[in-house]
Amino acid sequence: MARLGVLLAANWGLGERLLAALLDCPEVRLLGVVTRAQSGGGDPWADAVRRRAEAAGLTVWDEAALPPLELGALARRLGADVLWLHANMRRLPREAFTAPRLGTVNVHASLLPAYRGPSPQQWVLRNRERLTGLTSHFVDEGLDTGPIIHQVPVPVSPEESLESLLEKSKEAAAPLVRGTVKRLLDPGFKPAPQDESRASHAPRPKEDVT
Repeated sequence: MARLGVLLAANWGLGERLLAALLDCPEVRLLGVVTRAQSGGGDPWADAVRRRAEAAGLTVWDEAALPPLELGALARRLGADVLWLHANMRRLPREAFTAPRLGTVNVHASLLPAYRGPSPQQWVLRNRERLTGLTSHFVDEGLDTGPIIHQVPVPVSPEESLESLLEKSKEAAAPLVRGTVKRLLDPGFKPAPQDESRASHAPRPKEDVT
């Protein structure tokens, strides 16, 4: 059985769920994890990826010690098929995101091309959307603009909070991983270019959405 060599660079609660799903995927060979090394005060999710990775016996690198070019160099040195990102809040230059054999995949918490940017779920709630989701896409030079690999929809209820929406998104992590891995292992798969006419943006809001 073909296995996909993955270097994961991820953070926070959704990143931890993505790591769990990758660990459960028999078609994936995890090469290690790049994540924040320190806890974030009272936030139990700040170093959740590190704790899960260490419990699984994986090699962990501190993201603060790996500038973008060195992250790409690590993926190349490990022979990674894919560098897989979530909440890795740095723009990668082409030399870095093209270092793995198949490229770099990012998981974004919206149904792209809607709500590109750092705060998609806040804007989904502010605009009273009734549907959002998770998207895996290839990384290119833009911000959340690369071709789409797989999407999993997440319904949004009228009484949704940011916390409850995040929990729903975590539940979508496993099907997103399975669908993404299946497509990456398919030699005939072609990712779908994003429709720029449908694009919207999600900058950090000036105040929190409750």
